[in-house]
This record gives sequence, C-alpha cells and structure tokens, in this order.
Amino acid sequence: MNRVLPHNVLLLSNSPKIGGGNRSLLLLHQGLKSRGVAGSVVVPEEGPMAQACLAESVPYNLHEIDSPSWQRPDRAWLSARRWSRILQQSNADIIHANDTTTARSVAIAAWRADVPVVCHIRFPLGPEAIAWTFKRLPKPTAFIFNSHALKAECGPHFEQACPESKQYVVHNAVNLEQFYPSPKQSRKYRVGILANLIPIKGHIDFLQMARLILKQGCEMEFSLIGEDIHNTGYRSELEQIATDLGLSKSVQFLGHRNDIPELLAELDLLVCPSHVEPFGRCLIEAMACEKPVVATRVGGIPEVVDDGVTGLLVPASSPHSLAEAVLRIHSDSELANAMGKAGRKRVEKLFTPEAHAEAIHQVYDAALTVTDKRKSPKLATTVLED
Repeated sequence: MNRVLPHNVLLLSNSPKIGGGNRSLLLLHQGLKSRGVAGSVVVPEEGPMAQACLAESVPYNLHEIDSPSWQRPDRAWLSARRWSRILQQSNADIIHANDTTTARSVAIAAWRADVPVVCHIRFPLGPEAIAWTFKRLPKPTAFIFNSHALKAECGPHFEQACPESKQYVVHNAVNLEQFYPSPKQSRKYRVGILANLIPIKGHIDFLQMARLILKQGCEMEFSLIGEDIHNTGYRSELEQIATDLGLSKSVQFLGHRNDIPELLAELDLLVCPSHVEPFGRCLIEAMACEKPVVATRVGGIPEVVDDGVTGLLVPASSPHSLAEAVLRIHSDSELANAMGKAGRKRVEKLFTPEAHAEAIHQVYDAALTVTDKRKSPKLATTVLED
C-alpha cells in the first residue's frame, strides 16, 4: 500500500513545563525526524519545554493557546489569523495536537487551511468537557489514546466528535539510548517516585508507605522527583506531611530535574502510586533502566507492567499494600534482578520509539486520505457558545 506520509508536522503543546505529555511529544519529533519528516513545535510561552526544544535542536514557535469563542468573535478570528500565519510558515501537512485544548485553539485555522488535525488524548475527559471542547467547531480528523484503558473509558464520549473508526491506541515510548542500565553509585537502598506534584499521583500514599517501611527497621531513602507545575503550594504541603510523619531525614524532594536517567540509575526500585494513570511513562523509563517497579492497578498501568514479572501491582490508595510490595522486592535480590531484566526486555519489545513513530505514521496516513473538509454553511454562520 502506498503511504501518504506528511512532509511537515506541526506539534502543539499547551504547557511550557516538562511533563510526561511533553516528553512524549519531543520523542515523537525525534522519531519523525529519523523518518525524514520535518516537524516543529508550538509552545505557549518560554519555559522548560522551550529550553528542551532548544537543547534538542527542535524548531519551535511561541503562540498563546487560547480558546475560541464567538461571544468574542474579534478575538476568535484574530487568533485564527495568527494560527494561519504559523501554519503557512511551517508549511504543515498535518497538525498533531497534544491535547484537546490545543486542538480547540487551532481548529478554525486548520479548517480554513484544510490541514487535518490529529488530537492526542493522554488523560480522562468526561462527556460534558468533550461536548464543550468541540461545540460548533471543526472536529479533529482522528484521536489517539495512549492506552486501551483510556480509550475504553473515554472513547464512546468522543464519538460525538469523531467516529470510533478514527480512534486509535498508541502506547507511549521511551528513548532506549537515554534510558539504559547503568551501575548504581550509592550503596543505600533508594526508592523513588517520578511524577509532578499533583494529588492524583499518590504522593501522600508514597510518604505513608515510607513511614510503614521505616517502622519495620529497614534502612531506605525515598526520593520524590517532580515539581508543583501548577504552583498550588502542594510541595509545601507534602513537605509538612513528611515532617509530621518523621521522614525529614529519609525523604528528598528533588523538584524538576533534567537528569532523569541518572536519577533512575541511583534508584533500586520505582513506585508509581497513582490514583488515576492513563499510561505511566515513568514506569517504562524505570523498566528501561532495569529497575523493578511497584505500581497501582489503575488505568493503563496493567498494559505496561507485567504483574509478578516486571514488577508488582497493588490496589490504589493503599500505603500498606505499597509497603508490602516494596519490602517483598527489597528482601529478594534475585527477584529484583529478574524483574529488572524482564522489564528491559518488555520495553524493547513493546515501547520503542520506532514502534511508536510507525504507529503514529499509520494514523497520519489515515488522516491524510480523508478528503471531506467537514465544512458546512451552519459551521460558518453559527455562534460558538461557551
């Protein structure tokens, strides 16, 4: 079959910070580039994401990710004209929106330019949010979910914007040249969590787990890698909880870091205690480094972790279960070693950048063969409501 692959892809990010979604976007750019597909990134403002683009020689533009509303038609069309200039400058054949916010922002300009939009869904959205996001706006040509669990949860709600036949599942990938087994320098047993400081990531459960483990007389250190990306003061709250639990000497808050592979190399085990987790990028990064993992049995995590083989799965919101799983791996070095090696093999089989880019290419191929612009007189004349 002849492939209809793009020459230029415009990748849209709605956050200036670095999280799992933006790391995935940068890795996708790398995969596209290796296949001869040019790509550039749009970020809303200067910050860690723009700095990462600069460091990786990724072309990027700055553009406010606004939300078009015909209650302010002047602003809606002004935004569309600005987007149109970016589309012309990038000569984009296809737009890859990293979430629904960016898909909504670019919708009018993409429709006018007849450039298909592929929208990545990385987190659950309810039917009301989906209905509002695409109300009276041109719809994306296709949606990509990062796990089967997320598609099963949200896919039916997205059918109002896109038929099930245009909904795809593409797992995240990890750069195996950046994340690989390396010797651990510290002799202390170190357990870590890699997640931005958001309540649903389960940091409080992690701290309570740490207290339970230390009460057993085990000597361990606990690292929290990630920042309070929304500036809510949650880090201060977590630090106070750690103090109240008597963990001040055993817990490190490392904040935002650019040396994630090196930090993972110093861990003996990674814990992902999320209450909601569509995929779990931190897990494949740790597994690529041959680290055993303990994670909650939620969302897409069971698609990532082979329970009992690459790590252990436990119920969510259960510090006792987390502690028991960590202690089990800690007490059995042969099990820990076997899980680490099995994790690396699983990543090499299922979560490579090559497989990820090929799957995305297939989605682009399908999107570019769609000839219906989805234009209608109603679309051009009706008023978008908030």
